[in-house]
Amino acid sequence: MWIADAAAMVHVSSNQDDFTSYRDIKAFRNNTIKGVGEGDFMANIEYEGRVTRICLTQVMHILDVEGKILSLKQLDQKGFERCIIAGCI
Repeated sequence: MWIADAAAMVHVSSNQDDFTSYRDIKAFRNNTIKGVGEGDFMANIEYEGRVTRICLTQVMHILDVEGKILSLKQLDQKGFERCIIAGCI
């Protein structure tokens, strides 16, 4: 499951097997987050019962993260439109 995050600067996943391309890295930014790699990722995004498959680029592979983080900021920069829907829990 992807967690949409408006504050995230990059997309993140902890599962290397999901990457369609991959390269090792040593650190991210001023060594504040230890990353092990980055690459491209084919993601299935579901909305209102429909699934859209998109290619996310420069996804960070970080071992200690739970789930997958979808950077809304990155998607905005690439021209995707964001729609927030309020619901009851």
